[in-house]
Amino acid sequence: MIPSSNKLATDRLKILARQARVALYCGDYSLATALYSDILVFKSDYAAALHGLGCIAFLQADYVKATILLKQAVNAKISKKDRLNALFYLAVALHFISQNVEAISYLIELLALDPGHVAARNNLGLIYLENHQLALAAHNFKKLTLIAPRYADAHANLGYVLFKQGKVRGAIACAKNAIDIDPNHAVALRNLGIGYQTLGRFDEARNCFESAILRDPMDGGAYGNLVETKKITPQDSALVTRLKELTLSTGLTPQGKSDALFALGKCLDDLAEYDAAFASYSEANRLERGSREFNRQQHEEFVDAQIQTFSSAFFQRHGAMFAPDSTPIFIVGMPRSGTTLIEQILSRHPEVSSAGECLYWGNLGGSTDVVQNISDKLIPEYAHSYLTHLRAIAPVSKHVIDKMPTNFLFLGLIHLCFPAARIIHCQRHPLDTCLSNYFHKFSNSSSYSYDLHDLAFFYRQYERIMTHWRRVLADNMLEICYESVVASQEAETRKILTFCNLEWNEDCLDFSHNQRPVFTASNWQVRQPLFSSSINRWQHYRAHLGPLLQLAP
Repeated sequence: MIPSSNKLATDRLKILARQARVALYCGDYSLATALYSDILVFKSDYAAALHGLGCIAFLQADYVKATILLKQAVNAKISKKDRLNALFYLAVALHFISQNVEAISYLIELLALDPGHVAARNNLGLIYLENHQLALAAHNFKKLTLIAPRYADAHANLGYVLFKQGKVRGAIACAKNAIDIDPNHAVALRNLGIGYQTLGRFDEARNCFESAILRDPMDGGAYGNLVETKKITPQDSALVTRLKELTLSTGLTPQGKSDALFALGKCLDDLAEYDAAFASYSEANRLERGSREFNRQQHEEFVDAQIQTFSSAFFQRHGAMFAPDSTPIFIVGMPRSGTTLIEQILSRHPEVSSAGECLYWGNLGGSTDVVQNISDKLIPEYAHSYLTHLRAIAPVSKHVIDKMPTNFLFLGLIHLCFPAARIIHCQRHPLDTCLSNYFHKFSNSSSYSYDLHDLAFFYRQYERIMTHWRRVLADNMLEICYESVVASQEAETRKILTFCNLEWNEDCLDFSHNQRPVFTASNWQVRQPLFSSSINRWQHYRAHLGPLLQLAP
């Protein structure tokens, strides 16, 4: 029999496709690209060629091109095996170009075809985590621990999500599971240390961080965790030497180098080597500025909108839109102004619990659109939703603290929802506050803190909006000075409790033994007795502060 010309063409394409696949597997991308391109000349919708070229584009980090080709491949007639592969690489490429909604949809499609696809399930959980969809992230990682119980990353990632949800003991258990599976899992060791650190178990935390560093000596973040568990002394010279060597390494990513430089800065500050400390912090902040930009105009316009909208006349017109509820206590102020200290003191009272730093108001009121579209109907909904969130954390406490410092930006919306809520505004010397911001690598989007000029600008805007809130919310707000608490702890504590309509309780003086988890960077400091060494710390760095000096009272 004589084959038809169509059959000859089809066989030829299959041969070219096999040759291209072999070239691809051997890493000869040029040959594979040429062969796949020849195929598409004959048949422009040949799925295997589209798939292969899409994979090559992905491997060469051309993620936009990869998404175009892989979408064509999954829409063509393709084998199930290649479809699964194409869907996976397509989702990851979309994630790399920040198209997370599409990435999620393709991963869900893939998992419908292959529910046991470990990498797809893990990536879906990671994207949900990146999008702050913690419940969905936890659901996927939990499912993954059942599908692949010996997959250490699944347990480590689940532990991280639980930690983000405030479930520290569950996070510790997951980290231990990961380490049982893989004793060399540096991330799990570091996460276990962070869990212990949050609970004030600093000796155990240090052991974990040192173990993590032993397994991954290039992890600058682990060094950062380690040096935050103690005051560095001359006896730690070996640690300081290792950190100095690490900051000079050419093998570090910019992120890893900034982590190491922040850690080294902390060590040198503890050792009173102030000029060297500032140089280290300055370089760390320079690296961070490369990936984070602070928009001064946008921030100033947001502050303007708050001041213009939430006037005394505004509150008189609207009145209480929700049954007065005094459950929340808001602790606000510039970051690093003593908010965690006040939280520790107040949460020692038996009628008070803490929800930590809630993102609710920042997520809700973080745009001028929300401010401009306030309605009598929405306010009760916001209040009810927020109370539901607090009660999920502390079902029976009379009061629940929300210690998100930058809620000072949203006090108008907060007061509208909770006109009976108490607001405690923490203040500290401006230069000590700003210096502490500059010396800290925040995990959130505090992009203003990595440049001294931006920091000075942000502080001026903070002063401006707080001046406004003093005028319109005076009866609901107590202002507490960090330096006064250090000097007169009992008197200031009595003032705070009276303001919150709470009876005196001696336990509030013993705040350093508070057993609650502390998630902020000051979790070591607030478990120590009050000390005055952080007061006027800025004087050591006067020569370097430049634009911050204008903030001095």
